[in-house]
Amino acid sequence: MLSRSEGHLCIGGKNPPHDLFQRIVEGKFQFANRSRIRVTVLNKKQEAKNDCILALNEVFVGEDEAAKVSTYSISIDDQPMVKQKSSGLIVTTGTGSTSWYVIFLGVQRYTWKGPATELYEWSIQPNSKSQNQYYGMNRVEEQSVSAILEAMQSMGIEVKANVRGLAEEIAKKMNDKIAFEPDHPNFAYSIREPIFNATFKRTSVRGFARRIRLKSKCSKGFLVLDGATKIPFNSGTEVLLEIFEADALRTIKL
Repeated sequence: MLSRSEGHLCIGGKNPPHDLFQRIVEGKFQFANRSRIRVTVLNKKQEAKNDCILALNEVFVGEDEAAKVSTYSISIDDQPMVKQKSSGLIVTTGTGSTSWYVIFLGVQRYTWKGPATELYEWSIQPNSKSQNQYYGMNRVEEQSVSAILEAMQSMGIEVKANVRGLAEEIAKKMNDKIAFEPDHPNFAYSIREPIFNATFKRTSVRGFARRIRLKSKCSKGFLVLDGATKIPFNSGTEVLLEIFEADALRTIKL
């Protein structure tokens, strides 16, 4: 059977510990919570249209076709609505911050899934020779850092260290700071390729929040939860993205 995915929440993993169930029965584990994003679609009376849906990793908001620009209004933490045009918006929890949202190098985490309200997981240290990398939209490329350092040199600003080595070090330090804790009380948001002009004013393109309100002006938009569940987000649709402690997924760490 071909392996199509390797990530922090893989079911079973390739090398699960032989004493997994014994350790659970004997209570040799720790509880941990993973925050989730509550997604609520609103009706014209600004009331919940349906029951809310929870996302463990991330919610992507944008047009169904990648080539189309997404247009919407957005309010972050109850600030005034502003019009925005971009290639889409991604909102992620701490769990999701180690996947699409960021590159992650280091300890891998494998998970065995039990009942719907619980996940069981354990960690292993990767082999020092492995090249396990997780690429995401907020990853800082060494090439981009090198270009900035070279531009600084052309402006007469002295860069004493080797440009390539310094660029690698800077990129790693920045990327290491993007991922955050699975039980973080806020979610992170990031806007892909925002368009700023006289109509669409410059706004924050990345940060943390507890509540985001969106009103669609998309022709065929969708919200995609955890890369699986799709919710129509056509023009006029309003949704709330929120995070609450009560929605956290309880997990077991071995």
